[in-house]
Amino acid sequence: ILYEGSFYGCVNTGDVTANSRVGGIVGSVGEGNKSGVIGYNEFIGCVTTGDILHNGNYSDAVTKTVGGIFGYAASPSAYKSLVVAYCGVTGSVTLTRNAETSANIIGGLGGYSNSAAAVYENNYIIAEVTLTGGGQTTILPYSPAGAVPESNLGANYTTNADMTYLYDANGFAPVPAEMVIKASDVADGTLTDTVNGALGFDGFIQDEELDVPVFDATLIPEVATVPEAITNADEFAAMDPYGNYYLANDITVSEAYAYIFSGIFDGRGYKITTSAPLFKELEGAAVLNLTIAGS
Repeated sequence: ILYEGSFYGCVNTGDVTANSRVGGIVGSVGEGNKSGVIGYNEFIGCVTTGDILHNGNYSDAVTKTVGGIFGYAASPSAYKSLVVAYCGVTGSVTLTRNAETSANIIGGLGGYSNSAAAVYENNYIIAEVTLTGGGQTTILPYSPAGAVPESNLGANYTTNADMTYLYDANGFAPVPAEMVIKASDVADGTLTDTVNGALGFDGFIQDEELDVPVFDATLIPEVATVPEAITNADEFAAMDPYGNYYLANDITVSEAYAYIFSGIFDGRGYKITTSAPLFKELEGAAVLNLTIAGS
């Protein structure tokens, strides 16, 4: 279980078999609140080449999830607490249904996410994703909170034309035609070029040992969105209105933040003492785990 953290450039070449929340990189992320902290989780440039199998021995809906990168993500729906970008799934992802299940919580990237504000962009799936016993498989995780907005979706490509794009509270959504790379259109030795062309950039390079496209690790610092630490009033005042920040210690501020804040500010249990309103205006922001003192 990962409560909060980030994975950059991780590769799993092994097979994973389990009966609860199965993923190629991690099984369960953002698992509710631990010590009052809501987790921010990010997967950048991760690749799974092994076979990921949920063997069907489960007894409740919460555990019957499987995905190529993660199995289950419990993330707040109000902000972008889960990011999956520049990742690849090339092995197989399988959920074996038993007599107790009727749901299809299996996805190429992830099995389940309760966040409608997660970000999925520039990923590729050339894995065989199978729900044994019949049923529909998807690219994105099952999302009971509703469809992820298009603004949070970059290109995500699959070679499996039988997969749908998303399964949410409204049902299944079809895969857009431009998201399907037909196997017949990919010549031997050109998969990396095809993936880069489909995604519209040259971020993937060929790994000669794995023989699959992997994200160029030198580009990770350019695309990662690791939260930045705030340690004093000057740093607080200089925050990007759309940035991702956490409070590293108690601070005192004398003036309100001057702009409309639409990012993430995680207090991590620390305190800000102020004699003015902390934020003049919030729009689509997440402010959490913060103690405010003063008058």
